[in-house]
Amino acid sequence: MAPTVTANNVTTQVWAAGLLTALKVPVTTNNINNIKTWIHQEQSAGSWTSSVYNPLGLEVNGQVQPFSTVEQGISATAQNLQASPQIIAALKQNAPAPVFASTVINSTWNSNFYKGIGLTNWLAKGPLDAAAAITSSPGNEVSRIIGDLGLPGGGVVQNISSTVTGAGSAVVSTAAATGKLLGNLTSASFWKRVGIFTGGLAMFGVGLTIYISTTKPGQAAIKAIPEALAV
Repeated sequence: MAPTVTANNVTTQVWAAGLLTALKVPVTTNNINNIKTWIHQEQSAGSWTSSVYNPLGLEVNGQVQPFSTVEQGISATAQNLQASPQIIAALKQNAPAPVFASTVINSTWNSNFYKGIGLTNWLAKGPLDAAAAITSSPGNEVSRIIGDLGLPGGGVVQNISSTVTGAGSAVVSTAAATGKLLGNLTSASFWKRVGIFTGGLAMFGVGLTIYISTTKPGQAAIKAIPEALAV
């Protein structure tokens, strides 16, 4: 089960979905797992907290970059990946895990290290599920990345699934909707609000009826109905 997404942490799932969105490729369960498995080659659950801004180890002039926000790390990674079109092409095609892994291993991204790992070991690690607490002020990078990149809202366990037809894809949260519905159906305050709304609607109908039957404009409108129907 993936870690919970809240307004104060970043999960590998959120980071992967953010990168896919920045790359403008299908945000599918398969692609998210591809990215999370890639992250697993670079990080562990223990190192995620210290590497959350740059989990794929983006380097400039041989130095791993110390980004200060999630957005900054995702943006720089997406920009750098433009030099590896084969990786982006694999993501656009929602490539199966072995195909995507082989593509990254044979790319220029840390190729010597990845070739040492090999395809079998790469796939054996599987997707990394980890969460890192962020201690920034309200409106932190997690909230911004969720809003700016169009990801599902925080505070609930996210269930990411999709149906891909061509380039179409979707990221949906079913756990939140189901939980809210069940909570409403068993909540006295919910049914009280329903009663108030229904009563208000009924009063509006009564008032409208009185207005039409007792005022000149209302009576004129009623008289005009047969004429309008006869046209």
